[in-house]
Amino acid sequence: MNKRIEWIDMARGIAIIMIVITHSLSLYSRSFFSALLFAVNVPIFFILSGYLFKEKSFSQIVRSGFRNLLLPYFSTVFLIGIIEFFGHNIFPNWIHPINFLQYIASGLYGLGTSSFIPGLKLTITAVGAIWFLPAMFLGNLLFNFVVKVSHKFSYSNYWIFLLSVVLAVCGFLLGQRIQLPWSFDAVLISQIFYCSGYILRAYNWVEKGNYFFDVVSLLLWLLSAKSGFFYMNISHADSPFLAVIGAFGGTYFIVRLCRWGLKAKYQWPVLQKYGKDSLVMLCFHLIDLNALLVGSKIFGRILAMTNRVEFAVFAIIIYRLIIIWLASIIVPFIPFLRSFFFPRKYPFSKPQK
Repeated sequence: MNKRIEWIDMARGIAIIMIVITHSLSLYSRSFFSALLFAVNVPIFFILSGYLFKEKSFSQIVRSGFRNLLLPYFSTVFLIGIIEFFGHNIFPNWIHPINFLQYIASGLYGLGTSSFIPGLKLTITAVGAIWFLPAMFLGNLLFNFVVKVSHKFSYSNYWIFLLSVVLAVCGFLLGQRIQLPWSFDAVLISQIFYCSGYILRAYNWVEKGNYFFDVVSLLLWLLSAKSGFFYMNISHADSPFLAVIGAFGGTYFIVRLCRWGLKAKYQWPVLQKYGKDSLVMLCFHLIDLNALLVGSKIFGRILAMTNRVEFAVFAIIIYRLIIIWLASIIVPFIPFLRSFFFPRKYPFSKPQK
């Protein structure tokens, strides 16, 4: 296996575990530890996408994005709706109820957090963690546009950086006023992260890094978390500048740590598994979060038994990590369903020879 792909899978594995943890912290959700995870857990995916970016035609990106991002997104939205619509009447204590019209609006609008939309004069409820999928679909298209435009000028990398900064600033400013469909305000912010990954690869900084830069990147990550929270899904950061450099620093530190592990012969197959299947794990993590009440039942039971919140938090994190691991193992054995979540490996129709 390509060593570059190995450390990217490991970094994605760490990121999806971070996402699960941030959704499970309960009373610790405003802690420094939580801020540390939020600083990196979503931006790292955009940075790694920028690292792997290759300029393509817009039609190629649309086709690939529909298959690999939008198809799993709408499939997850559909499954949650079906589970809640039919399941709540049968297992009311284990499955969330559903407001059908509200849920359709939520799935079409695609926000990570419920938000009041001034123009519509209504509150759009959150679709949850998979807001990231349509946002990445738009982010890929936008960054491809930025690269194509920049390549028309000399010193194209400088233009890519400049345009990405301008778009990110616009995203933070828009996020103060309104959350746009498919989190487009966050898509604008994502451009600086795509650019970061693109520059990392262009100048080979991951491979050329040294311990001094590793320490500096860790300090930037810590400083960012100390300055406050970065919620990319609502385009909010207590300190936008520190949020951006902290996300970059944290990502750089994580990928360097993964590369160091590989060089030291630590394969970390668990992290690679979580990384390879991070997309399907994210989707089924949301199904568990939005549709099922099992996690809250476990949390309540452990808390009642021990009277220790930290034990209940630990139990629910383990439960959620196991659930998404099992989903990544079971779904590939279910015909038809697997084509929605593993479209590359199990396409609906086999390519003609």
